[in-house]
Amino acid sequence: MNGVIEDGIAAAMGRAGVPVRTYHQGAVVFVKDDEADCAYVVKTGRVEIREKGRVLESIGPGEIFGEVGMIDRGRRSASAVAIEPTEVHMIDREAFDRLVRGDAEFSLAIMRDLARRLRSMNAHQSPPTGLPLAPGLGGRRSAG
Repeated sequence: MNGVIEDGIAAAMGRAGVPVRTYHQGAVVFVKDDEADCAYVVKTGRVEIREKGRVLESIGPGEIFGEVGMIDRGRRSASAVAIEPTEVHMIDREAFDRLVRGDAEFSLAIMRDLARRLRSMNAHQSPPTGLPLAPGLGGRRSAG
């Protein structure tokens, strides 16, 4: 993960004083379709985000997960499992909203992380067979 993102999120955890919870290796943090009632920042350890038997992302210290449901008030879009002994900061909805509204570094870090994830997803998408990526480009990608 980008150090600027980690720094903004980790620093906000220190300022916000949110509680820490411990998960043992193999513990389920949340399951797809659960209510999104908090976001998490890994303090120590590692969490995998999983969907339909595949790993979508591995989250480590200073990184946030579960924030999408906090932003859109939706349900969990995937499951999260601790893959080693893990401590996480738990950010409930009230604290999350307070951080987003009052801590510009936290808000920017969340936006940067979401942009990074979107770029990563886009990079792993492939166009339907036979169609160019954009008119006039054939199969070439442009810089962007």
